[in-house]
Amino acid sequence: VVATPVKPGKIRGLTVKRSAAKARLEWREPKRTGLRIRYLVRAGQGQPWQPTKKTTVVLRKVPSGPVRFQVRARNEAGRGPIGSILKRK
Repeated sequence: VVATPVKPGKIRGLTVKRSAAKARLEWREPKRTGLRIRYLVRAGQGQPWQPTKKTTVVLRKVPSGPVRFQVRARNEAGRGPIGSILKRK
């Protein structure tokens, strides 16, 4: 039997809790994951993606004002769609 790798689906249930310059992000893994699922996280367009294996992350030095937090899953076949949430404070 040969399995064809598939890209992961979109992450589910993204939540963000901000406190000063920190933000705690939580999400559930996508329904379709493939093998060796990992995640990429960032706070704001144009910011670098940060890799993680966990579904909970604390980001530091988050800019003030409205920020769009983004998370996407990745595996051996590539990257899944971006899940995002806009937090004003």
